[in-house]
Amino acid sequence: MTAPTILRADDRGAPIGFRRLMLLTALALALLVTVLVIGLVTAHQRTGRLQALGDTAWQQALLVTRIEADLTAMLLVAPDDRAVPRAQVLARLEAYEALIAAERMLLDGDAAALTAQDAEQAAAQRLAALVRATPPRIAQARALVKAIAADERAEAEQAVAQSIALRIEGARRAAIVMGLALALLGGVVLALWRQVIRPIGDLADATRRLAAEASPVRVPVRGLAELRDLAVRFNDMATMIERQVAERTESIEASNEALREIDARRRLFFAKVGHELRTPVTVMRGEAEVALRHGVNVASLRDALAQVRDNADFLDRRIEDLLGIARAENGALVLQHEPIDLAALVSESGAVAEAFARANGIVLSVGAPGPVPVHGDRQWLRQAMLTVIDNAVKFSPPRGRVTLTLAAADGLARISVVDEGPGVAAEALDDIFAPYRQAVAGRQRGGAGLGLSLARWIAHQHKGSIIATPARAGQGLCVEMTLPVLQ
Repeated sequence: MTAPTILRADDRGAPIGFRRLMLLTALALALLVTVLVIGLVTAHQRTGRLQALGDTAWQQALLVTRIEADLTAMLLVAPDDRAVPRAQVLARLEAYEALIAAERMLLDGDAAALTAQDAEQAAAQRLAALVRATPPRIAQARALVKAIAADERAEAEQAVAQSIALRIEGARRAAIVMGLALALLGGVVLALWRQVIRPIGDLADATRRLAAEASPVRVPVRGLAELRDLAVRFNDMATMIERQVAERTESIEASNEALREIDARRRLFFAKVGHELRTPVTVMRGEAEVALRHGVNVASLRDALAQVRDNADFLDRRIEDLLGIARAENGALVLQHEPIDLAALVSESGAVAEAFARANGIVLSVGAPGPVPVHGDRQWLRQAMLTVIDNAVKFSPPRGRVTLTLAAADGLARISVVDEGPGVAAEALDDIFAPYRQAVAGRQRGGAGLGLSLARWIAHQHKGSIIATPARAGQGLCVEMTLPVLQ
């Protein structure tokens, strides 16, 4: 039997809530129990009345049978001796009429039954008249008594039959009510299964899958109103968690990619640093060996010592680059800011770099009209300029020219280093300032890709900037560092 419709939410309307479900179930059960109690009480009352009618009818039948026996006895005695039996018959008739009156009280306004009682009353009165007659009309009285007895037995049997039928009907109605109650309970159980247990099972399974990081995790929105709301909130929570997990996963992947890139750059850095530091050491060793082979030759010895000095200066600048980058990354590098003359510093840096440029067959020209006061760290600004000059010398062709100039205008000092090398593609101009990053020409000429990165860091520490632009169409590179002039 299917669940009653009052237990199901209307699919076209709002879903039914748990309280409403329980209230409707309680009302339905109360109604069924009320119907059952009323039916049982009514059946009990009717059965009691029929039982009393049946008992009265049997008493009447027994009394009429005794009256019949008394009439038979009157026939067996002499007419003069019939006074006692007749008095006894009349007494029994009075008792019979009293039972008729008592039976009338049990009829509860039943018109047909009252008519039958009137007929019984009339028959009893006729029987009394026949007995009181002189002489008594015993034969007629006996015939009437037999008819009355037959009617009373039939009435008693009818009352018993009606009582039995009423009990059967009461049992059938009780069975129907119990069946409805069981159907209601079955409907409630089915509704609880579909509207409560199954949605809760969906939520439990989704929670397990969410804990196991299965994605996506969603629960169907079904069941009672409270469980529907819970399912909607769970789905919203699952969406938010998945979004957060995706964002964090993406962030972790980006961090891992950055770490992999840094690791690759550092491996490349150590390989290139080893190569770049090995080159000046090899040159110095070669010059020393040549000088030793030629014996005491002042001119050759002077040239060898000059080469050793120049390569030692180059090696010293590379070591300073490495230390500067390392200190800048871990925050241990502290700049000493003080007023300095940038024009003098540019001239000094050009003089230091001239020997290295000359050793590589490059002409270095310096133009620094001054003075140009700035606020900064003399040592690190000098290191930045030497780094840019070294880079220009490295990329210049043999017998090429590198120009170092200083200009001041609009409160800014501009230090420009221009070479005659192959230049850098426009899309790679920004990359040459990144640590361990080099253009194709830079990778061909060696180096660790640290110098320009250090120069940019120094410029930024002085609230300045550094950029690279093509010197002229197709050839050369101009690296310009801008610093604020001290007012």
